[in-house]
Amino acid sequence: MAAVSEPGIAEGTTAETRGHEIRTADLVATALTRYAQAFATFGSMALIAAIFPALVVIALREADARPEIIVTIGSFAAAAAALALAGAMTAFIGKRLRATLPGIVATALLVAPPFGVIGLLHLAGIFVVPLLLAPLGLAPVAVGAGDGAGVAALRRALRLCGQGGYRRSLVPCAITASFAAILFLAFGIALSPLGGRARVIATLVVWAAVAWPIAGLMLRSLYGALSGRLVVRLRA
Repeated sequence: MAAVSEPGIAEGTTAETRGHEIRTADLVATALTRYAQAFATFGSMALIAAIFPALVVIALREADARPEIIVTIGSFAAAAAALALAGAMTAFIGKRLRATLPGIVATALLVAPPFGVIGLLHLAGIFVVPLLLAPLGLAPVAVGAGDGAGVAALRRALRLCGQGGYRRSLVPCAITASFAAILFLAFGIALSPLGGRARVIATLVVWAAVAWPIAGLMLRSLYGALSGRLVVRLRA
């Protein structure tokens, strides 16, 4: 049976793969395994992160901002929060959250603006988001992994996407974006009995608590594969 882990974790190992040998299925398995191990913690972290875009949207509505302004800035804030969460979970797992959190937030704000523009595409944005998750989405993860912050982390992500890394990242990033979109639609349907604004709020809360951590852990797995840190070990 295959198990996905990092160096020094798996026992009873018979074989291992790393780097370019790791398959997309292994990245998914790593993310889901990590999520299952601490879903309550990661879900709570996601809800805390989601406060930022919620406050931004509320402030824009109170200011009677135009709908396109709300969508653009709201999408930017949501992207910044979700990407900061990815970096924060990486740091949390590596036990360096307190030291790297300011850099994670700053880096997420640095790389999030393009996602705000994509927000104007609405559901069609799902076809563009995977093209930007690597390298932009990997930069906050680099901070959480202790590989610099701000521009330095972005450069690190860009280097990892070179030499075929970007092409390799497209499928995992497409899976991440598609999975998040499917979850949003599924929660919207499941919570339809609530109706009105209550349905919208409940859908966003549940979606953020579930989809954001899984997407962030997928980016962490991808970063580990591209950097050579992630190891897939086979157990008998």
